[in-house]
Amino acid sequence: MLVLFGLGHCLPLVVCGMFSARTMEVLHSRAGRNLVAGARKLAAVAIGALGGYFLALSFLRR
Repeated sequence: MLVLFGLGHCLPLVVCGMFSARTMEVLHSRAGRNLVAGARKLAAVAIGALGGYFLALSFLRR
């Protein structure tokens, strides 16, 4: 019973570690870097748009 308990707690950690390592490989590849750069640009546009919206909203309500 103790062995099953140990496996139930260790196997998910092993799987998460393998998934994390694979994710890092993808992110460090050229395609991954391009994806991250695109996501950052998209986030910057979204933050700018939200900032502009709330700024305009505050002036329009006066």
